[in-house]
Amino acid sequence: MTAVVPNALEDVAGRVRSGQVTWRWPLVMAFIRLPLIAAGVGVATVVFALSGAKDPLLLSLLATPTALMLGVNVVSLLLLRRLVRREGIQLRDLIGFDRARIGRDVGLGLLWLIVLNLPFVATIMLVTVALTRPADGAEFGAAFEEVFVGRAAEAYAELAFPLWWAVVTGVSFALLNPVVEEMHYRGYVQPRLTALSGSVTFGVGVMAVGFAAQHVAYATTWRGALVYFAAFLVWGAGAGLIYRWQRRLPSLIVTHFVINASFGALPIVLALVSSAARP
Repeated sequence: MTAVVPNALEDVAGRVRSGQVTWRWPLVMAFIRLPLIAAGVGVATVVFALSGAKDPLLLSLLATPTALMLGVNVVSLLLLRRLVRREGIQLRDLIGFDRARIGRDVGLGLLWLIVLNLPFVATIMLVTVALTRPADGAEFGAAFEEVFVGRAAEAYAELAFPLWWAVVTGVSFALLNPVVEEMHYRGYVQPRLTALSGSVTFGVGVMAVGFAAQHVAYATTWRGALVYFAAFLVWGAGAGLIYRWQRRLPSLIVTHFVINASFGALPIVLALVSSAARP
């Protein structure tokens, strides 16, 4: 039998009945990360425009994701800390960490990597095909590049990442983002919206929509944004159902870490490439 933790649904429901938890903040937190990212992209776009860049918006989308997420995650943590303290619990209660279950959590995390990635990748493929209607494999390859790269390849030539900056942002993203996103969406938003609405479908669904909306910021084309939204909606819903079953986050944090570690390595690779390309 799964142990009851302070963030268990029944305990959250009790805080809903007592008035400690209302609709306002769970709904705000479901969607707040996208506006925070958009604000950061806007500032970066202005900076690139003032520096004379040819396509400042595209450059900001390429250059800032991991760096922006450091600030977004700090804001998320500060908000979560304030909100859970109002409920009389702590940030670690959103995770449900248990030292005795570390081995099992790591094993399940690697299993969820497969379970969540299969429908995620399938959604990317299906939506890309639906948007581009390729006639054969060669056209699909071209369509895939058009959807996910577009003019980004040309814009990369304008970027020059200092290696120290790439390491700081890449490593902080890989270590911090998996923990904060899982606490934010699955740990905080989902159980509160579920308790408030009395519906698991509503809680998981709204959380997944907010999670998916955040990830359109990683797209460099409008078609890519649609594909990312659909794929991360599927991922978010799947992760939400796993959390509903486990009522703990450690295994999902392991899964999220593996994904984010590969993405966090991107600015480091770009910094090394740009450094090697300079005479």
